Amino acid sequence: MYCRINTVLNPKIYFSFLFLFIYLNAFSFTTGQPVRYLGIENGLSNNAVTSLYQDQYGFIWMGTYDGLNRYDSNEFKIYRNEWNNNKSLPYNHISALNGVGNKILIGTQRGLVFYNYQDSYFYPEYFQEHNSNIRFKITSNINVIVTDKENNVYIGTDELGLLRYDKTRKLYLQTGINKQYNYSVKAISPTLAGVWVFIKNQGLGFYDPKSERINIINNQLNSASCLLTDKAGNVWIGTENGLFIFNIKTQTINRFHAPIDKLTSDNISNLTLDEKGNIWIATDGGGIDILNTNNGKLTFITNGNKEGSLRSGAVTTVFHDRESRKWIATLRGGVSVVDYFKKPFALYNNDPFNKNSVINNFILSFCEDEKHNLWIGTDGGGLSYWDIKNNVFTGYTHASTGGGLSSDFIVSILKTFDNKIWVASFNGGIDEFNKATGQFKHYNCYNTSTQTTDKNLWKLYEDSRRHLWASTTRGGPLYLYNRKKDLFELFDEKLVNIHCVFEDKNRTLWAGNYTRLIKIDTVRKKHRFFDVGYGIRAIADDNSNHLWIGTEGGGLLKFDIKDMSYVRYTKADGLPSNSILNILIDNKQNLWCSTYNGLTRFSPTQNRFTNYIVSDGLQSLQFNYNAAIRMQSGNMAFGGINGFNIFNPDSIEVTDHHPDLRITGLKVDNSDDDDSSELLKNQAVADLKTIKLNYSQAALTVHYTALEYSFPDKINYAYYLEGWDHRWNYVGKTQSANYTHLDEGSYTLRIKATDTKGNWMPKQISIQVVVFPPWYRTWWAYGVYLAVFFGLIYLYFLYRDKQTKLKFEVNLANLKVEKEKELNEKKLAFFTNVSHEFRTPLTLIINPIKDLLDKNRSHSDELNIVYRNARRLLGLVDHLLLFRKTETENAQLNISEINFARVCEEVFSCFAHQAKIKKLNYTIETSSPNIAAFADIEKIEISLFNLISNAIKFTPNYGTIKVLVEEDDTNIYFKITDNGIGISTETGDKLFDKFYQVKDNNYFKKGFGIGLYLVKVFTDCHKGTINYINNKSGGTTFTLKLLKGLKHFSPEEINVVATPDYNFVNDLIDHDSKDLVEPHNELQKLELFSQEKHTIVVIDDNEQIRAYIKKIFFADYIVLEAKDGTIGLELIKKYIPDLVISDIVMDGINGLDLCKMIMEDTAIKHIPVILLTGDTTPDIMVKSLEQGAIDFLRKPFDKEVLTARVKSVLRNKTKLQQYFYKEVTRENITINISRENKDLLNNCIAVIEQNLNSDNFDVYALADAIGISYPTLFKRIKSTTGQSINNFIRFIRLRKAAELLIQTNCNINEAAIQVGISDIKYFREQFNKQFGVNPSEFIKKHRANFQVSYRLNEFEKPTVN
Repeated sequence: MYCRINTVLNPKIYFSFLFLFIYLNAFSFTTGQPVRYLGIENGLSNNAVTSLYQDQYGFIWMGTYDGLNRYDSNEFKIYRNEWNNNKSLPYNHISALNGVGNKILIGTQRGLVFYNYQDSYFYPEYFQEHNSNIRFKITSNINVIVTDKENNVYIGTDELGLLRYDKTRKLYLQTGINKQYNYSVKAISPTLAGVWVFIKNQGLGFYDPKSERINIINNQLNSASCLLTDKAGNVWIGTENGLFIFNIKTQTINRFHAPIDKLTSDNISNLTLDEKGNIWIATDGGGIDILNTNNGKLTFITNGNKEGSLRSGAVTTVFHDRESRKWIATLRGGVSVVDYFKKPFALYNNDPFNKNSVINNFILSFCEDEKHNLWIGTDGGGLSYWDIKNNVFTGYTHASTGGGLSSDFIVSILKTFDNKIWVASFNGGIDEFNKATGQFKHYNCYNTSTQTTDKNLWKLYEDSRRHLWASTTRGGPLYLYNRKKDLFELFDEKLVNIHCVFEDKNRTLWAGNYTRLIKIDTVRKKHRFFDVGYGIRAIADDNSNHLWIGTEGGGLLKFDIKDMSYVRYTKADGLPSNSILNILIDNKQNLWCSTYNGLTRFSPTQNRFTNYIVSDGLQSLQFNYNAAIRMQSGNMAFGGINGFNIFNPDSIEVTDHHPDLRITGLKVDNSDDDDSSELLKNQAVADLKTIKLNYSQAALTVHYTALEYSFPDKINYAYYLEGWDHRWNYVGKTQSANYTHLDEGSYTLRIKATDTKGNWMPKQISIQVVVFPPWYRTWWAYGVYLAVFFGLIYLYFLYRDKQTKLKFEVNLANLKVEKEKELNEKKLAFFTNVSHEFRTPLTLIINPIKDLLDKNRSHSDELNIVYRNARRLLGLVDHLLLFRKTETENAQLNISEINFARVCEEVFSCFAHQAKIKKLNYTIETSSPNIAAFADIEKIEISLFNLISNAIKFTPNYGTIKVLVEEDDTNIYFKITDNGIGISTETGDKLFDKFYQVKDNNYFKKGFGIGLYLVKVFTDCHKGTINYINNKSGGTTFTLKLLKGLKHFSPEEINVVATPDYNFVNDLIDHDSKDLVEPHNELQKLELFSQEKHTIVVIDDNEQIRAYIKKIFFADYIVLEAKDGTIGLELIKKYIPDLVISDIVMDGINGLDLCKMIMEDTAIKHIPVILLTGDTTPDIMVKSLEQGAIDFLRKPFDKEVLTARVKSVLRNKTKLQQYFYKEVTRENITINISRENKDLLNNCIAVIEQNLNSDNFDVYALADAIGISYPTLFKRIKSTTGQSINNFIRFIRLRKAAELLIQTNCNINEAAIQVGISDIKYFREQFNKQFGVNPSEFIKKHRANFQVSYRLNEFEKPTVN
């Protein structure tokens, strides 16, 4: 807000014209010829510039001593010679530049090349000698390149003379002078009629296009550096010794003499004609002389440090661009640009070379006095008083003596109604200027509330009531000047940090601090506060009763005084910055606001911001607090960090330029377009229309610029990729568009720019961007996919048809296989059933024959033949059953750790009798008595059995069979060697095939061909090997090799069992060579202790077997018969027999089920059962024992064995029962028990007593402790004691309890706990069952009779007779 003064209209107008006169004349150096510098600091390759050219796109090309430069108003692109790149510049020293169309012609000291915009490469130019058709590269030094209006090109060279371009031949032709072609052309100037050329040492010549010859017109001068034809047709010749004129009419050359001034230098380097007809004379050392051809006056642009001067006086050339800017190339001083576009804002700042200038560039405050002169406050420089009329600056600074400023930091200056000048300073207080003495009177602001003095002043303001207000900062309050007391008094201690004070048209006083707008009540001090959230730096009002509030960071606020609301304007609305430092309002009610980012004008009616920057003439983009004033003339002044600007708001007009928008570069994956000629596809970068990218080219960067050389910083840009972006990207002054990972497809990149007024120009750049899909998403790939798809469909249907046919064939084959398998199964089942049925009649054959042999010796030979063949038939049946089992069982092995040496010895011993009969040398040798192996003992025994059996079978009498068992670190070997007839070499591995039999008459014994097949199968299951060799001395050696350990077995293949059964082989012995079995005398001598006849129940579905067994036992036993298990069970329950003999395979209740039912019935569970079966597998034995059978025999059985088994069972049952009973009652009775049974019982009792309190102790633990298998232990305990193992263990516990009750004084509970029975009720029940009395009665009966302790688990040794 300017100071309010009472003036009349005429003085206002007068002073306005006075200021403008001073502005335009006294300070004309600021508005003359502004010169802008471009050098290496701006990116130029070298400051020695030799030539300039503007191409058809508007780019400025600059040739230097070190490379070629292309300037686009923003940056330089440099081209230099590159090693081993024949498409780069041939030489970096550029001597001449020009162009035609898309070709930029570059002359160097090593020849002529042109820059091709299509691929961004340099190519050499060629010429044709006058007397030859051969093309040669132009390699001579190029002095000058000129084009005329018809785009004819003329080259001035050393040695090659004048070269002119032939558009038809597309090469340059030499031009002769009197048949001379090797001359030097130093300068060229084209005209409509021809071309003026200056030839070294020959003078001025003229080329006639019609005759294609050069005629020497004047030879007065021997050398020249430049030529220029003016509008009158005269030729100006510049030389190193002055400027000359060739008069076209008189054909004479005269030296030029300026009528007023002299040339700054006679060394003329270049001559150009501007649009006004003035001749610009470039000199080497004197800068630029501008000759007005109308009046002959000279003006100068010389080198120096002042504004408007050149950096170097050695000017090489002057170029006039299309907008009349002058580009001045200098040696050592880069390029200077003379721009005649006037800047609307006049700039005043400190000139270090001129004392008559503002005292400091950092402006903080202004004030206009009654003489319309300006007081200027600075930050640290003191105070400047500017007498505008006389253009005199007077400075005032802080002085240590009285009369000076209190501080040089002047934050506010005010002229009061009485024309007094008041100065507020930071850290200095307030000073009043005495115009008469030129000194300052100091005032303090004393805070009566805090008893301190506030020195940090910020703002002085006088309202319409002539009240003088002073605000302080850094926590200081608001003060009011008391004129009567001549001091500043505290107004309100609550109003602190007031940064601006303003009175509106309604005489209301407003103030602002760091966060709030304050409506000050000057009378009652009941102020009103409005929170705006930002510091308030300026307040102004318009004619619409609105306050305009400038905030620091919060933008511009339009405050409505009526409803106390406001509207905020920010950068999004067009502000250059959200920090508004000062606000001035012009006559048109436009707001002028200074910011941290330039100056802006806001039109409330149009609601539009117009921003101004440094290129408009502003001191800088940064302005300062309080540094703004509107003077009485209407002019405005704004101060910043580099001086201040003064302007008339009504005269501000920004030049409206509409520059061309061009593409300046293209990068794909950070590779410049120069390296991407394939990408450009013969397009000039500046005129790019299409970009084609591969999918793998992920990063695309397009550089662009508006070729605005006068106001480049006023241009803003935006770009938009249709098909990818959702809206325009407004990027300010950023001159590149970046995209990464574009999907395949077609896009359109649009780029637009503003003009110098900030309006978006309608002309845009449009580039088609095509991103090719990856190969696997191209049309031909989809074609391939489609072909593959249909091909797959075809193959699928073809496959389906084939599969249907194959399935039919497979089903047919399977049907055949199933039928064959079914037939085979039926065959096998038939043979198996027949084999089973064979065993029954064989039993009926073998045993009667054996009886006849025992009783009748008269026909012993015939009966022996019958007996041996019956036994042979039985062996064959057993092998057939074994083969059937092998074919039907799965491949799982029952692996256990075995002593392989022991197994071999047991199998070996099985054939000792047969070897003895054949008088064989039958031996076995083992490398160690203990050879550990993991194997299925059943399958290993079968394999060993067959190997030994074959050896014995095919070894003649008196032969030799040797078995060798050995091991190494990883393997176990079983070798059997015989001296038999051997095996034919043609047999090979067929020997191990199923049903294979050797076709040789020497093999007098035949079999089924199953034995060795079983050996091979079982060996393979163990991952072992079986092979054979024929011995040199005759016979064969078979070697079976097994691996040690378990690693070669997979988990699915094995089933580890704890204890192997070594007895299976006994059932495999072939009886065809055994002698008749003699009756066992001991079996006939066994007697039962009971003299009564025992009762036997015989159960079998075969009537003859029943009759035969009854016949055996009829004399000594009561025999009851039953044809099935149901009838047999009824007989057992009815008669309670002493023994049951039952077949296993029966209809209805089979033998195993019957045995189980007997064992589950407490009334008959004590009855022993002997089972008969035709099954030869060991599994049936285990199942029989598990179901409670005391023994079992396989059919056919020997009568003597069956009789002995029956007697043994009954006798042992009676003896053991008597023995255990007598042991408990301690009655003296002597019973003879075999030492073997006695040792077993002693061991079992000892183990049981040691584990009476063990929770994990069971029947299997007992078997492991004794060292025999559970079935064997069960059998022996059952046969010895008549009880199962569980009953036997319980019996031992009860025996121990009986012992404790008899020999100690423990009670019943203690005895039960000590023997491992915690359930007392259960103990009493079992004790009663076992001993027939309760524990308490037992104690009463026996404790008194036994005073000496005996160990019941020790048996007396038998007396040796």
